[in-house]
Amino acid sequence: MIKLNDIGRTVRETVAPFEYTDPKTGKIVTEDIRVRYYSFTVAELKQMRAEAFAQQKAIREGDEGKVQWLSGVLVGKLAELPDILDAKNKPIAITEANLDKISVVNLTAISHAIDRDLDPKRTAAQSNAG
Repeated sequence: MIKLNDIGRTVRETVAPFEYTDPKTGKIVTEDIRVRYYSFTVAELKQMRAEAFAQQKAIREGDEGKVQWLSGVLVGKLAELPDILDAKNKPIAITEANLDKISVVNLTAISHAIDRDLDPKRTAAQSNAG
């Protein structure tokens, strides 16, 4: 028997392209990184949807103070980025400050990888439509 309170958060894994400049060659390199993220409960999805609507309203009204950056959104979704290492060769801590150091191109790729993994049929249909 499974007790609802004992389930905890499930961590899923997908991959995302990550772009960086090779320090030796100076060339832009893209490689796949592992992205470990939390599966969401219905309550969490409802909260995220409410926050998205609030964000859209804040943007329409020009209220910059209420706009949430992608790093702030991902900090609640990500469990680990095991291929992005800190100075001690450990996976970076998932904090907004650390995610702010990653380019928006890479954060967007990470976010899209999570979306595709959660709903591959929907994102494939959107890709075919556009």
